[in-house]
Amino acid sequence: ASHVALALLRLAIRRFEAALTPRVKQWAGETWGDEPQGVAAEERERLKTKHDYVPRWAQKCRKCLSVTFANGFHRDYLDEWDAYRLGEVIQRHLDAFKPPPARESDAASEIYRNRVHHVGFLRNSLAHPSLGQPSVAECLAGSKAVLEVLRAHGEGVGEAALALPLLQRIAEAERRAEPGSPSSVMSEGTPLVVELTVDLGDEQLRHSVL
Repeated sequence: ASHVALALLRLAIRRFEAALTPRVKQWAGETWGDEPQGVAAEERERLKTKHDYVPRWAQKCRKCLSVTFANGFHRDYLDEWDAYRLGEVIQRHLDAFKPPPARESDAASEIYRNRVHHVGFLRNSLAHPSLGQPSVAECLAGSKAVLEVLRAHGEGVGEAALALPLLQRIAEAERRAEPGSPSSVMSEGTPLVVELTVDLGDEQLRHSVL
């Protein structure tokens, strides 16, 4: 069951990245523009021919990242960004980027920030298994955070929302199976079984599991 929960969390995070990458890039471009400061026109053209040119908006985003993550930024900033990179940029410029629902109060803004941070943290946990993988409960909380962030931006949640009931059933089954749980009816050595009855459309769950 834990493998299914991890796969569903990956599916949710992929939806988060696909939806927010163009939003963050568009906002950054409109905020900071394309031309880097202090670089002459001739030098910009030279850098472009060598594929070392980084527009001003991307340079500003790069400064939000730690040295480790910023090193290769000039090579892939045009690609889809991972949830960690998105989260760092959003959190550094929260007041400018946050959607209308997060502007209703300081509490709403902090909840939005926490959700963005949580998704980025879980993305890094998935990317580095040696540091420990998220628990089923963390997968459920992370998927809920993804859905709430997407809804705040008016984005469709797609298959990620369809997977949430399944994650909830997995988490509940795991809770009941904990040693000493009054509701546990499983004997020692009995495998945890959860009925996988959810339609994720274009086989995204199968690809995530594989």
